[in-house]
Amino acid sequence: MDGWNKSSGEAFAAPFAEDGDLVGMDGTHLKGRQEIISFNQQLFDTYIKGSRLVGKVRSVRATKVNEIKLSVPSRNMSFW
Repeated sequence: MDGWNKSSGEAFAAPFAEDGDLVGMDGTHLKGRQEIISFNQQLFDTYIKGSRLVGKVRSVRATKVNEIKLSVPSRNMSFW
């Protein structure tokens, strides 16, 4: 969330592995840290410029070797 609140694609993507994946709220599938950086920086510079992400992580669990699933309840997230 810190990277989002800094409007930094690089900071947002820093926790991801170089070959990590991110599936966005709209179903967009980003593959690799560089794609995550690029895609999110475009959003930070335009559509979600100045927004803040507030939420609570409900759980983090390993689903496979070198893979985790981050679960965030949507009712506890807000964008503004």
